Amino acid sequence: MFNWLSGILLIAGILLLAASTRSAGLPLFNLGMMALGAGVVVMGLEAITSGQISMRRGRHSRVRTTYIGLSARLYGVLFVLMGVIIAGIGVLRQLHLDNAVTALLASLLRTPQGISLAAILVGSTLILIGLINLADVVHQAASGRGSIMDLPARFIGTIAQRAKTQTRLL
Repeated sequence: MFNWLSGILLIAGILLLAASTRSAGLPLFNLGMMALGAGVVVMGLEAITSGQISMRRGRHSRVRTTYIGLSARLYGVLFVLMGVIIAGIGVLRQLHLDNAVTALLASLLRTPQGISLAAILVGSTLILIGLINLADVVHQAASGRGSIMDLPARFIGTIAQRAKTQTRLL
């Protein structure tokens, strides 16, 4: 439904970010961040509304994983949140509020409460990704495409893929 729109926004964002490195034009960087964030938000909305999302397993992988149902919608929520953050960076920089926000975040992270909040946010994101994979395995087992015993194999496969990528980089 939004497939072409997200693609256009993502490509426009990448081109604007690339153009901003060639020139000292700060508005190009800000517009690029806003377009990139909007593209990620649209991809998330597409996953939420359609209940399906397809992604590559790794940067160098040719294998595509398709998530259907609840797992796709959870990935959509994650994409929307990340897109809002990316676009928000562009908006804050355009409004010249980035220094004030940076100072606020730095002062917040100097306190134990701020560090705890950051740890809770990171942990919640990791838990959400784990729940997405669990929901996908359960969905596959219920539809007869896999079994609940595939979860350890997926985990080991992810670790093996990362190790393979790391050795290829060396």
